Amino acid sequence: MNKNEAMFREDAENLARQIQEEDPMVEVVDIKLDPSIGGYVITVYDHSTEEEYTINHFDTWDRIKSEIREADIPSLMVEKVREKRGKRTAFMRGNWTTLRHKDIPDFLAAELERGDVPGEPLTIIEPSLEDFDFIYPGHGSPHEYSVTGNFLIWRRGGTTKIWRRIIKLANFTQNDQSDLSRDWLELGFRISPEPLAPSQEEISQMTEEEILEEVKDRLFDLSERGFEAILVDGPASFTAYVWLMAGMMGLKVITAWTKKETKKSAGYSMLCYSELLNFRMVEDSLGT
Repeated sequence: MNKNEAMFREDAENLARQIQEEDPMVEVVDIKLDPSIGGYVITVYDHSTEEEYTINHFDTWDRIKSEIREADIPSLMVEKVREKRGKRTAFMRGNWTTLRHKDIPDFLAAELERGDVPGEPLTIIEPSLEDFDFIYPGHGSPHEYSVTGNFLIWRRGGTTKIWRRIIKLANFTQNDQSDLSRDWLELGFRISPEPLAPSQEEISQMTEEEILEEVKDRLFDLSERGFEAILVDGPASFTAYVWLMAGMMGLKVITAWTKKETKKSAGYSMLCYSELLNFRMVEDSLGT
């Protein structure tokens, strides 16, 4: 269709999805028929400019989108900055998912019930964020956020929202994890299920020096692909090299096991994990 023609319902729904993919700070409020133009229009609210406006053609969104200025910034907390009509939004680094009330960890729920602010204020951790108007995820002021571990908390008046940062996890084991993908996601990890480590047969044919080189090459590749953590098992020497080198690269090292429990007359298995300490913490414990 022509970009300045009136939209059918399907066109409007497709454009609404496109808008939210391209600018998550824009919330689709309504899609409805406008008889005056003979087509459907989309009502949106732009949290980054605190404006509501109507989009009646594809080219209307193209024009609005052209006003966005985006830049990456060198920050551990912030991935990019987006500016529109003088308002600046900081996008937190990583992938975030909204926690349902029943999934809020007990320690967070207890602090919130006492009226405490969990964790550290975001502007204390990253003082440069004081210069921004909004934070994403959410659409709040930087002073309304706090961080504890992989949880981001937004509080305004009596309203609280919590997000968990989803960590991109590489399966550096010998076993496919496809059947456990949902379990890993519930634990806060998006795992790449296929095994990314060399096979047992490959390892058995390598010298220790060759294993070290293979580990180094694969870990560099995983780091460049955006993985933040690796799941390990396997021979002791192989795992030792992985643990040490991954720690030097800033990758978390995860081990996992299945816990079997019985509740009343039913038995079930639960996926559990542990994050190995960084090698520097081991060094510090020895006083070196």
